[in-house]
Amino acid sequence: LASFAATRDLMCRFFPGDYRVVLPGADPLERPAVSDGGPVRIAFVDEEERAALRLFMRALRRLDPKLEWEATVLSARGPSASTPLREELRRRVRFAEPGRGAEAELLACADVLVAASEGAIPAPGLVLRAIGAGVVPVASRLTAYEEVTGDEERGLLFEVRDADTLAAALGRVVGDRALRTALADAGASVRADLTWGRVAGELEDVYAGLIALTG
Repeated sequence: LASFAATRDLMCRFFPGDYRVVLPGADPLERPAVSDGGPVRIAFVDEEERAALRLFMRALRRLDPKLEWEATVLSARGPSASTPLREELRRRVRFAEPGRGAEAELLACADVLVAASEGAIPAPGLVLRAIGAGVVPVASRLTAYEEVTGDEERGLLFEVRDADTLAAALGRVVGDRALRTALADAGASVRADLTWGRVAGELEDVYAGLIALTG
């Protein structure tokens, strides 16, 4: 079994076999009502390699200061692991401790999620959960992230390790509400498939096939 086609393809290169892709499920999140006109809420969850957080911070420093945004970083390492920010940026960025329900709470309130892996420790499951929560991902151009975002149908991609293209993508999605809405709406078909009932049904089919082979 593999959770994503990108994972299946990678495994087949080193361990040839017949892999079935079973897309993970995601718990439904209730998004609180937010009044129009507030800053765009950017989320970063520190599940990738350490360099991803540093790249995210460098990109924030390159954003147009006129854009209205705020960012929350969920990280056990805290602000000491990040690139230093100017005073005006520190007022927009806060760090939160991970814990039970912390990620779900963050995604339920976010507008945009940044995933900036260089490829060593990508987190496609995180990006998928963000789409399931109605959040628009801005992710590095990795095969796994291309798959989950539908090659920019449901999010924006930027070049790996490139803070400038990440900043440009963030600038687009922060500054264009219509774009954010269109990308979030494009994830509706994915959200419909993220039920745990669908996951259980597909796993039952796998085991039924194995039983048939041994019978």
